[in-house]
Amino acid sequence: MLCQDSALTIVNTKQVTWNVYCAAMDAARAAGLTPVLPDAALDESKIRALAKQSGDNAVLCIHMSTLLCPAHRKRFLQWIKIWLSENARVLCVSTALIEAGINVSFPIVVRSLAGMPSIVQAAGRCNRSMEYGSGAVYVWEFAEEKLRRLPDIQNGGNITRAIAAHGGSDFGSLSVLDTYFKREEDYIGAIKDYPIKSLNASLSELLAGNEERLHESKTFGLNKELVLNQSFRTAYEHFAVIYQKTKAVIVPYGEGSKLIADLCGEHDMQNEMRLLRLAQSFSVNLFDAAFNRLARDGAIYAVGQSGAYALMPGYYDDAGGVVLEQRELSEMII
Repeated sequence: MLCQDSALTIVNTKQVTWNVYCAAMDAARAAGLTPVLPDAALDESKIRALAKQSGDNAVLCIHMSTLLCPAHRKRFLQWIKIWLSENARVLCVSTALIEAGINVSFPIVVRSLAGMPSIVQAAGRCNRSMEYGSGAVYVWEFAEEKLRRLPDIQNGGNITRAIAAHGGSDFGSLSVLDTYFKREEDYIGAIKDYPIKSLNASLSELLAGNEERLHESKTFGLNKELVLNQSFRTAYEHFAVIYQKTKAVIVPYGEGSKLIADLCGEHDMQNEMRLLRLAQSFSVNLFDAAFNRLARDGAIYAVGQSGAYALMPGYYDDAGGVVLEQRELSEMII
């Protein structure tokens, strides 16, 4: 069996990443392959032994996204590196978190359509040290992937598609990249001042001359002249570095279960801070919609005295991480 059968697929959204992973597992079984899932109880020597004895039909199947806590993702990366080093077959379906700072090398990389910088980053996970002789990078436009809430990625993909349609398929060439960034300038120019549609203004205007609001202020009946023209409070209300805020939830993965139990027990504040630092590796950041839904279902509860939250065991899956419905767990265990 050759490691050239291994492949990394990178997708733009967490939900589609999981959907593709599940579909790939079904396709592997239909093709007569045997999916192998990582066992958290195995140490490095046992993982390596399992990789060495894996037959031609075995394929290590890995899902990677921020629905997994950092410790979980680190464990999965350990499995990937060991299996690849032993020329065993690996299939990994991941979000873009694997594109930067992760030293893995696959012979085949498939990247869901995005901006060229993302595609080049993905290509950096392919044949990194020329260990495969040659590698292959494919760009895949996945029609089911909805990017309305990810305008930067959507715009980047649109530019990439347009350039490819006119013969610019060599995404690594300087001329093609130069064309990409020149076309992206129009998009950057439209958003760089942080437009606020509801006010028909921009953040830059509110914090600069602010002429329109200064004119409106003359109707306020003020007793004194304004010292500053800027609308600091309005700017604050409309600005967000990250559009959707998240809340950290400690998950019952590995040592996370013990940390949750310790946080629920009696301890002083100094020990609680120590436990919370350790818990960072076993925490998942959830957007408000997911957090609120899980909280309504009683899947999230407070631990300790610092306002930390933990997730009930039935809502964390060994392959997919956080799931929104407990009944989905049986369906997701493979």
